Amino acid sequence: MNANCRVALVLMSAVLTLGTGVAFTQQGDRMIPRMKPQIKPGVTSAEIAHKVLEVTPDLNALALCDKVFILAFGAKEDADKLWVLLKDHQTPVPGIVIEATASVIKVAVSPDAKDAKIADFIVHMKTPLADKDIPAVGFVFKLQPSVELDGTYDSYSQVPATATTLQAALIVLKNGYIQANKSGQENPALPKRLPQFSSLSPWNPEKP
Repeated sequence: MNANCRVALVLMSAVLTLGTGVAFTQQGDRMIPRMKPQIKPGVTSAEIAHKVLEVTPDLNALALCDKVFILAFGAKEDADKLWVLLKDHQTPVPGIVIEATASVIKVAVSPDAKDAKIADFIVHMKTPLADKDIPAVGFVFKLQPSVELDGTYDSYSQVPATATTLQAALIVLKNGYIQANKSGQENPALPKRLPQFSSLSPWNPEKP
């Protein structure tokens, strides 16, 4: 996952919460306020998403999980504004395989989706996979030169929170394909799939 994931959102949350009049000094990987801030009431995720859209010159440069955050929590007009830029464009899908068939791979990409072990990306493959190439549940797609899953943004929907899950975005991609490992290292990428008796069978993949 991108090391800069959620950096923009974290910094924007600080600005909204502490106020723009506060000056910060960077110490290592921390931003330290140089004066005692006037704390504002709690900021909503929708407000953070809106502010990121306002101040980010190139929304395409946002980390993938930041885009997912805006699609999940942004007001409809904000999420739709971002979606106009994404639709019909190709993207890698780094994450944990939740379920896979020859024609569809469901992946948990965002941190929240990984924690909940639910898919927030559904990738419809351009060409059905051979049985030997279907990824096992728990396999981690990364970025090239490792094995990479790619697809083209097709549609999205906001999924309301439930008693056990957070609000989320469900993103559907078309024309999916897998790029082979080009790292020159042995590829354990697509292990033999175990019998799947239920899509609800528990599993505990190690996070990438």
